[in-house]
Amino acid sequence: MLSLLGEELKNGNVAVGLALDGKFLATAIILGVAAYTNSSI
Repeated sequence: MLSLLGEELKNGNVAVGLALDGKFLATAIILGVAAYTNSSI
């Protein structure tokens, strides 16, 4: 993921890189919350 983001930044597509990174982080957070909720129930 970091290498992909680095390539995007090199190409000048900062917005695209940030958008992809944001989607990745959001997905990770959602999965983490779901896993925590399932394990605590």
